[in-house]
Amino acid sequence: MKSISFQGNISIQDLYKKGIQQNVELKLSDDQSVRNILPLRIQNFEIKRLEWKDFIGKPDEESPWIAHCYWNNSYEYYFIQDREQVNYREQSPLRLPRIPLQQINQVNQLNIKTENVRTSSANKIKRLPTPTINHSPQRTVNRSNSSSAIRKQSPNGHKIKLSVKCKFLEKSWAKSKKDELLLEHETGHYLIGCLSALEFKKKVESSDVTKSNNHQQQIRNIFRQNLKEFLEIEKDYDDETNHFKDVEKQKMWNKKLKEQLLLYECYFNH
Repeated sequence: MKSISFQGNISIQDLYKKGIQQNVELKLSDDQSVRNILPLRIQNFEIKRLEWKDFIGKPDEESPWIAHCYWNNSYEYYFIQDREQVNYREQSPLRLPRIPLQQINQVNQLNIKTENVRTSSANKIKRLPTPTINHSPQRTVNRSNSSSAIRKQSPNGHKIKLSVKCKFLEKSWAKSKKDELLLEHETGHYLIGCLSALEFKKKVESSDVTKSNNHQQQIRNIFRQNLKEFLEIEKDYDDETNHFKDVEKQKMWNKKLKEQLLLYECYFNH
């Protein structure tokens, strides 16, 4: 049986590399909702639990779709060399509407076969002791309600502090605020944005950007390529769930998103 196209970006092997013992037990959860683990805090990166009241944007009355979730990612970092600090920041461009979205009165438009996939959530993680880190105060980036920071020191004394964010945008809208399955689906779009930010953070943290003479361009390239990959994941999400109408595929995606969130939590919070 084929599994869903998104296989995830973080794996158990990534936990091993962080010094987490290999005595890791995975359990397949029967819970088919991903919202039940929200809100979630991963270091200083806060993932909110969406409710219909958060969709306060003005609906496009001419649109055939029921709801639309908007998010964007941004980052800011400080690069210190020879006691001189230089600040950089960038955010993803304003995103065009997803095409297509949930369509009113559209049921089973596509004939999609349901398939089973074995997905897991992390449980009973044993972690190795880690030294205490004295984190410096973090700087807030405008238009965001969550943040996360990493620091990396190279042998040459260069230091980088990176803050990444995923913001659920207030222009997100819904014409109907009653369908819980639709809310679960829209939450999935927001979580894909959060996973995008976390994966970007992991990629930069594990890279050698502090040794680069062109660290600004190197980080920008990682950010843009990573964003491109997750926008493709968003498209797969809508296509494979038939915009939440394929209930079985929606359950599969819920489990995969939950698994990835828990693995990133272990990776950064161990």
